[in-house]
Amino acid sequence: MYKQFICARTKLSPPDGFRSKTYLDWTIWVSPGLPVSEIRDGDGRVLGLLLGWFIKDDEFISSDSAIEIAAAPSRSRNPFNSLCGRFVVFCEYDGNPSLLTDAGALFPVVYDKSREIIASSSCMIPEVTAENRDPATIADLDLLTERGWYPFGLTAHAGIRRLLPNRALNLASFDATRTWPLEDEDDFRKHHGESDETLLQRLCESLSGRVKTVTAAQPTIMHLTGGWDTRMMLSAARESIRDIDFRTYRTGGSGGKLDQQLARLLSDRFKLKHEFVDLLPVSEAERRDWMWRTGYCLNDHVIGLSTTECGVAQAGEVTLAGAAGEVARAFYWNSDDIGKSPPTPEILLQRLGFKNTEILNDEARRWLEGLPKGSACWVYDLAYIELRLGCWAGVAMTGHDIPLPSISPFNSVDTFQTMMSFSDRYRADGGLCKDIAKRLWPELLSIPINRAAGLRKLLFVRQELSATMPPGLKEMLKKYLRR
Repeated sequence: MYKQFICARTKLSPPDGFRSKTYLDWTIWVSPGLPVSEIRDGDGRVLGLLLGWFIKDDEFISSDSAIEIAAAPSRSRNPFNSLCGRFVVFCEYDGNPSLLTDAGALFPVVYDKSREIIASSSCMIPEVTAENRDPATIADLDLLTERGWYPFGLTAHAGIRRLLPNRALNLASFDATRTWPLEDEDDFRKHHGESDETLLQRLCESLSGRVKTVTAAQPTIMHLTGGWDTRMMLSAARESIRDIDFRTYRTGGSGGKLDQQLARLLSDRFKLKHEFVDLLPVSEAERRDWMWRTGYCLNDHVIGLSTTECGVAQAGEVTLAGAAGEVARAFYWNSDDIGKSPPTPEILLQRLGFKNTEILNDEARRWLEGLPKGSACWVYDLAYIELRLGCWAGVAMTGHDIPLPSISPFNSVDTFQTMMSFSDRYRADGGLCKDIAKRLWPELLSIPINRAAGLRKLLFVRQELSATMPPGLKEMLKKYLRR
């Protein structure tokens, strides 16, 4: 078992092969290959531990190490906001021993307050099974029979909560405190009121620099499709292109065929090291194991990739992915939302594609009440980061039983802060995604995004219609069609 941890004050029996570390009176057991880095101050004093993979100061850390920070994080200063990767941090926050997530909680964390246990997945917590899932939760959404994911920090088991992104979990009280953003939207924009051009330059330098850092450190894979995330990632990889092997899975349906067609055009025109990979079948036993490793909290098409991922993974090989890049393209909102008031719980659930049940409505209301004040666009951006990334993308990390996770150069607080500082109109019109490509590799735009070229468009009518549809509406339709 890979990419998992569990910690407690009491003695537990971890899975075979796990090693132990300590933070104060907590014992932390980590799976094979999960890096543990000591956090030290300038005088060499140990402040805590960081579990996971991350980029810091032009270095990609993928093994046990030590990092230096000036002081433990607080509301006024958080040195982990500049770190990019998948990680959790054990250290003080505002003077309280805490556990902190990465920007998108792409390294997942769940916790059982009554038993004082914290883990990467509910499956790590003793006595958690498919049979003792919470009846009230699965009455709303049973992920053993339905596609979907649990938002707002819900899990499949009563008493176990998911720690949302940009939170500090107090290890004494088990209260979760927001670490970012801490100011209302108006104040946020006053403090980050730079021009779109200045922000674009900073974002492009950050993305390309992080890609270069990873490719210089380890063998690197990137998946090649026809969408915007691939095109932004490919743009950022221009200076590192000879150090990356590209793959495209031969998925079915018209969408898969379009991805394959566009991937071939990109690889041929820009001389990429590229291969197509046939998908291996996923057995029912493999599907059950995947669901168990994620704590029965996600049922998605990515399960269909699990056997293939395990089959093609090579030792030391890291995948660069565009997860979190959706913030650049206003994933849950469009130009009609600009200037509107924040959504009600009912509208938020509809936008996310969930049923308006009593449990979900109550969870949505509490989440909205805990947000810094802002417009509809502000709320939908944070919904993508905290609910979609933290409750969907992060959960999937533990599903594929391979040693290394994918790494996204977008996943850091400073990058989210930059992307959310652009004007709403600029992002809603798709300007940011296009300008990232224009700035870093403009020739890539000669090949259409998610659309066929010329007469081939007649073969992909659904994709042509989809290209004109707001992303949030597409997500709602997908959810509706799966029911």
